[in-house]
Amino acid sequence: SGNRQPAGNARGAGQSLIASWFIARINAVSRIIGALLLCVPMFISLDVVSASTALGIEFVLLWIGGVAPWTVCRKTWPVWIAAAGSFISVFLYGRTSGEILWQGGWIVISEGSVNLAIATAIRVAAIAVPGVILAWADPTDLADGLVEILHFSPRFVYGGLAGLRMFTLLQEDWRALGLSQRSRGLGDGNAIARASPLLQ
Repeated sequence: SGNRQPAGNARGAGQSLIASWFIARINAVSRIIGALLLCVPMFISLDVVSASTALGIEFVLLWIGGVAPWTVCRKTWPVWIAAAGSFISVFLYGRTSGEILWQGGWIVISEGSVNLAIATAIRVAAIAVPGVILAWADPTDLADGLVEILHFSPRFVYGGLAGLRMFTLLQEDWRALGLSQRSRGLGDGNAIARASPLLQ
């Protein structure tokens, strides 16, 4: 029974990150497929109206599914950083069209580049937000879904799951080793020095 408790804790943690009992009850594979279907239209069109409409619909659907908009924004903060980065790059170096608003060296800002930058940023968010929220799944649930629904090889799937679990345990051991060395005054922030006891 001692070996089953960590798996249960991991499963509960994975479901709590979804923050919606309705979404958590959906099979992990079905959530990934649903996220992909929501993203498909964004690969076809690139304009502000369609991207904004898709992003708004995603927020509404997630809200109906039990995930509030502010929760979506909080859990997908890396997406918004990526969207801001894409906006800046397209804004400064995007395709030039329409009236030139500012020009200096390699940088040319025009009406077309501004509109394209806005559309690109919203498109990045519309593609990534449902993937981050819906595709987040406990590894055990995902492995079960791959075997039962998509009929993947159990040996391959559960072998990968075991490797992932071992990697998680290695991370925990590494963290515990660093804490124990710091408590004895041996932690100097050097990763090689912390790894030396493991190599002996």
